[in-house]
Amino acid sequence: MGNFYYLLFAIVLFIIVLTFKYFNKWSEFFFGGQSSKNPKGELLKIIVQVLGGIILISGAYYSFRIADSMYINNKLIEKGNIADRFRNAVHMLENKNSITCLSGIYALNNIAKENVEYREQVFNILVEFINNKTKSLPSWAEMPESERTVAQPSIEIKTILKILFSKEDTLYRHFSAHFKDAKLYGGIFDDYNFSCCKFINVEFQNSSFNRTLFIKSEIFNSDFSFSVFPNTILTGSVIIDNSKFACCRFSWTSFTKSFIQGTDFSCSSMFNVFFEGALVNVCNFNGVELMTLHGKDEGNFSGSSFSSISIKGLVCSGGIIARGASFESGVPFPPSFKLKNSIGEKAKINVNSRLEEFPKTEIIYFKKLIGNRNKIKSFGGTLFNLENNVLRTTGWVFADTGKFTSFDYKIIQKKYMEDLKNASRCKVNK
Repeated sequence: MGNFYYLLFAIVLFIIVLTFKYFNKWSEFFFGGQSSKNPKGELLKIIVQVLGGIILISGAYYSFRIADSMYINNKLIEKGNIADRFRNAVHMLENKNSITCLSGIYALNNIAKENVEYREQVFNILVEFINNKTKSLPSWAEMPESERTVAQPSIEIKTILKILFSKEDTLYRHFSAHFKDAKLYGGIFDDYNFSCCKFINVEFQNSSFNRTLFIKSEIFNSDFSFSVFPNTILTGSVIIDNSKFACCRFSWTSFTKSFIQGTDFSCSSMFNVFFEGALVNVCNFNGVELMTLHGKDEGNFSGSSFSSISIKGLVCSGGIIARGASFESGVPFPPSFKLKNSIGEKAKINVNSRLEEFPKTEIIYFKKLIGNRNKIKSFGGTLFNLENNVLRTTGWVFADTGKFTSFDYKIIQKKYMEDLKNASRCKVNK
């Protein structure tokens, strides 16, 4: 700034010196031929105007530099204030007092709303808070029956989950969470979006997932037993490592193009579920009640691969639509399996579908695990039939095992892509 004004002063001084030295010559040269004008006066007027213009330009430039400097200073002050607010909010989050903790949660959320650069950091801090706050809680199965049936997440955990994953709030929709060792049993997660999130050793027993999205989620050794999944979408998900969905209630639930291995679905009720294009291996379907109503929004297993599945006590009514599907016992699905390769293929049914009774040891186990079933969100499958002595084991029952057509393939692909677009957290890859 100082150098600029020194240069400006030198230029003005130089112009003044030249003007005084050559004033008469310049005035006569430029204005001497015009008899109606005063040559010296006209030149002096021009000089004054030029100097005035230089002064105005320099003043404007100086004002701009001052404004720019003030803006930078204000941004630095604002940044410092945000950093202080952020530290204070994190400090409140760690407070054991519920009201103070909630204040910290909302303070962090407000910072994320106002400042994009803090958004992902706030998201990760709140997810980690859930993991750390709940992992020390007792396991749901080990709790006394009186506590187990009423257990639910704390108000702080509920608040964070609603802020981060509610479909209504899209502030954090581009970030994916990593849940590990969290205890979230007894929760109501209706209309949440858990797409592209990872769940490792998470407990979700006795929870509600109505219209919830788990699109392209990764579920490892997590327990969802005794939960309800109406209109839940798990399209493209990975469910492995002894995950549990025992005694759950599924209705219009989608597992389209999912990879499911070593998962327990025993004693669950499945009404119009979608497994089309799914790979299902070494899973427990013992005591499952599988119902399919043919017509609009019917369940579908077309183009799927089921292998090494246990189906003791399975009750299947309505018949499974399984065009081009593969049902084989003791044979793992081929690693090179691709849905498109099923076009033109009829279903392959090479399974032992004997009418085996549901093991009594598992009946005792589930009865003990359920306890007071009136307070459990889900109590379905053949376990209910067993208590009322109306078990009617059927094994797999198929309604359509014809050829898998290119039209079937296009419908599944279209559904898959639409689900991915609706997930919003996931990158869409064809």
